[in-house]
Amino acid sequence: MSDAVKPVVRKARYQGHVPFNRVLRDDWIKVIKLSPDHFEASLYRPIEPELEPTDDNYQSESVLELETNQDTLTYREPELVALLACPDEQENFFMMDDGDENLGESLEPLMLRIASHHVPIGSVLEWDEENAEGLRTVWWYVHKAVGYGTANVGVIYICIPMRDFNKLLK
Repeated sequence: MSDAVKPVVRKARYQGHVPFNRVLRDDWIKVIKLSPDHFEASLYRPIEPELEPTDDNYQSESVLELETNQDTLTYREPELVALLACPDEQENFFMMDDGDENLGESLEPLMLRIASHHVPIGSVLEWDEENAEGLRTVWWYVHKAVGYGTANVGVIYICIPMRDFNKLLK
């Protein structure tokens, strides 16, 4: 008889859920596009900076130097996406706590569902909206992403104002 310990074989949590979760993610986007309240925006995804190659092969950089106010931001060409505002989720957002501050007390954030997979933090949304004077163009910065469920089948993006063109469009 061997005294070797046999490995325990267990079924992993959520095993086999990948196909179902993929369908749910695609349905999340379909629901946004089919909603009568959706509107369209240009989505600008940031281009990640590439690390400079080193000749010595001694050490590769694992952390970029952060000088946010000095960085030149670059973005990919815009893509047209459908958006849906999330007024029902606002109450939950105002209850969120970030240390000493309530996240809902600063600038008026906008919670959006974006009909696109993998929208990175730092992306920019540009759209036209109608007000009393006519149409204006606004820009919003994707500040945070909050996923629904353990498998992140849907994402709500918390956006903050970035730029506002008050001139009217023709």
